[in-house]
Amino acid sequence: MTIKHLLNYFIMFLIVALIGYMLVVIREKYFLYKRNTIIIDNKAVTDEHLKQTNIKKFTILGVDVKSGDEVKISLLSGVKLKGILIGANKDNGDVLLLTNKNDIKKFKANRIAVIKIISKYGKFF
Repeated sequence: MTIKHLLNYFIMFLIVALIGYMLVVIREKYFLYKRNTIIIDNKAVTDEHLKQTNIKKFTILGVDVKSGDEVKISLLSGVKLKGILIGANKDNGDVLLLTNKNDIKKFKANRIAVIKIISKYGKFF
């Protein structure tokens, strides 16, 4: 194989990957706006976790977040977490986060020191 063939394969795989990414985001947008549903494809999230949350859009430390957003959170205790927000419970102030290790972390919203949004749910890049 020549370099030209390898470059053609690379370009083809890049285009296929970008089209796949765009189709996933379009599917997320469809479910979010037409059906008001957020898709979290993970076996660790159960119906019990979803029933514990009653807020899907909320503000933490002046940052507007919603379920499905990927965030980095630093707690007052120094613990740093990265994952997908599942939601919050207004009654007891709990926030549920699905970490990258498929663990569900529950913590109080007032224990958050810093929050940074990595990617918004249903947004391109």
